[in-house]
Amino acid sequence: MRIALIADSISRTNGGIAPVMYALAGKIAARGHEVCLFGTDDSYAAGDCTAAGVAWHTAPALWRKGIRYAPGLKRLLREFAPDLVHIHGIWCYAELAAADMHLPYIVSPHGMLDPWALKNSQWKKKIFAALFEHRVFENAAAIHALCKAEAEETEVFHPGKRIVTIPNGIDLPPESSPFPAVDGKKELLFLGRLHPKKGAAGLIQAFGQLQPENWRLVIAGWDQNNYAMELHRLAAQFPQADIIFPGPLFGEAKANAFRRCRAFILPSFSEGLPMTVLEAWAYGLPTLLTDFCNLPEGVAAGAAFRIEPEVEKLCRRLEAFFAEPDDVLLRMGGCARELAAHKFSWDGISESFLKLYASILDR
Repeated sequence: MRIALIADSISRTNGGIAPVMYALAGKIAARGHEVCLFGTDDSYAAGDCTAAGVAWHTAPALWRKGIRYAPGLKRLLREFAPDLVHIHGIWCYAELAAADMHLPYIVSPHGMLDPWALKNSQWKKKIFAALFEHRVFENAAAIHALCKAEAEETEVFHPGKRIVTIPNGIDLPPESSPFPAVDGKKELLFLGRLHPKKGAAGLIQAFGQLQPENWRLVIAGWDQNNYAMELHRLAAQFPQADIIFPGPLFGEAKANAFRRCRAFILPSFSEGLPMTVLEAWAYGLPTLLTDFCNLPEGVAAGAAFRIEPEVEKLCRRLEAFFAEPDDVLLRMGGCARELAAHKFSWDGISESFLKLYASILDR
């Protein structure tokens, strides 16, 4: 099979979607299929895709704000001549280009249909949906959902389509001994896009109010719309709390952050199925998650500690977590790595995607 994976951006600027595309492309190619990534050009795409070892093509956008119009994407897709196109992400020109190729295609919304996301730029999305998005969904061979909640949201948004649920995957790093911070403090890691929906502001307030003596809060991630400045100002209101901002972390720097921290937290208001949580589990870390992360398996398996994003509730849950003894955290970490290995391995998940592709092409 010749498979095209397309998104608005195929670089780090697209958050967790790009690593999913890299991993899926690598697994598909390793099974003897031809696969290529397509997206709108940006300053990181060439370096990120090359480092990931995937085939890729980008087209320049005629304008970069809002819906990035890149008419060259259609020409690139025609030249590649795929058997099937897999669209990653919605509300963008890239999906329109792919849907207009008269080829079978799959749409992966990647959390962009959840209630919080739909309320963000609500009227623009309603107009886009009426003009384009419903047509894209109607003509799709299938819609891919990451979890049960997303499947239900998809059915509400555009009823009657074939929906196939397959989670994101993760490759486990080699087991290694964690290396704690030099000063001996336990680090609680937040890693992700610095955006209001991720709940970092409430986390800083809750941590700042508690000021746990033996813990440091690490807020790592890439800035969006200068939101990092607001988070820095908020942290400055709690000078006695140990809160640091190392900036965006990739590659070995990100791996070291996972090895150094004692637990991972994502107090999000809106997610599809967050890759950073799967990464934390792969590193054997206990995690603190909201229900909006759509990973109830974590709590059920003893790998995750359920939290709520509102400051007062988060404060109480953090206080309870910080009181847990070390052996409980170690046990949670062991459950986390086992869960990542048995339920979220990319080997099994990529095989599910290949079966889905084949079922569409065999019709």
